[in-house]
Amino acid sequence: MHQPDSSDRSLTKLECFAEVPRERVKLFDASCRWELFPRDAVILDASAGPGDAVFLVGGEARVVYRLENGGEIRLSTLGPYDVIGEEARAATVIADKESWVATMERALFLDILSSQPGVALALLQRFAGIIRTLNTRVRDLSLSTPQQRLYGELLRLARGTGHLETPLAVAELPHHDELAAWTNTSRDVVAYEIGALARRGIVERKHRTLYIHEPETLRNLASGRAAA
Repeated sequence: MHQPDSSDRSLTKLECFAEVPRERVKLFDASCRWELFPRDAVILDASAGPGDAVFLVGGEARVVYRLENGGEIRLSTLGPYDVIGEEARAATVIADKESWVATMERALFLDILSSQPGVALALLQRFAGIIRTLNTRVRDLSLSTPQQRLYGELLRLARGTGHLETPLAVAELPHHDELAAWTNTSRDVVAYEIGALARRGIVERKHRTLYIHEPETLRNLASGRAAA
């Protein structure tokens, strides 16, 4: 697993700066304030107003709504080379892994946008994708059950194995509390439902890997076309 170090302290790997000459990006690097956030540290609080541009470099973070009871509703995942956009300022951004964060003064960022149209276009495309993701999350949270959201998340995390008997697998199944945050439910529900899927032979867990033997059944459960 990649661990960030001082070599990650550059914006060159961000897609939005791909068309900017490296030497100029190094000047941007020198103008940024760099900070290393440990896992579970708050990078940007929901109460922060519009301000400087913030970039996630060499790590990973989650965008969440924090509930009054201390729980979280996970909205999206950022990183390892991503922009913390204005959509995150209505929520809270928390480091999922140790992460370098670069903060650039607003005036410099606006100057870059006006002088580098490729950067502006890349950011517009990125934020359009984020809006689509958030729209999907809102729809899922409002129209589906916790069980359906969990089934859908397992399918989202799964990758093809090339084996007929076990077509899909989640190589590193997240902890139950992480799955609970993403699906807006409790870890007890996650544990029970994964256990129920295993008892029915739909999935099989070996260590951190979850093998999905019947992906079509799981898709039907996620869409509500089959009874849980």
